[in-house]
Amino acid sequence: MHFFVHYFIDSNIKNPKKVIDKLSDFKLWKNYYIVCFINGSDRLEILSTILFKERYFKEQKYEIVALLKDEDTAFEFVRQLSEVSVRKYGDFLARKCLEEIDDGEIDI
Repeated sequence: MHFFVHYFIDSNIKNPKKVIDKLSDFKLWKNYYIVCFINGSDRLEILSTILFKERYFKEQKYEIVALLKDEDTAFEFVRQLSEVSVRKYGDFLARKCLEEIDDGEIDI
């Protein structure tokens, strides 16, 4: 599990470093949400951190692009990312958009 070059953290998360450390060790039992690429794919997934209690989810390779406080914020992040990508490239190119995104284009 690693974080994408340009990743987002919800401003409502208190002590994000502690949350990231626990998440990296699969010891985060509080219900946060991540937006990520799984196993090298270019498809975004939204996952609850509660899923990491299960061995299957611990065995996958995650490239985290956002750590968010709740499910609604996770869906809002993907919606805003989609809008930015379509506006810039005419298509939903998540990885390219995240690599080239400017500060303030996504307001989370």
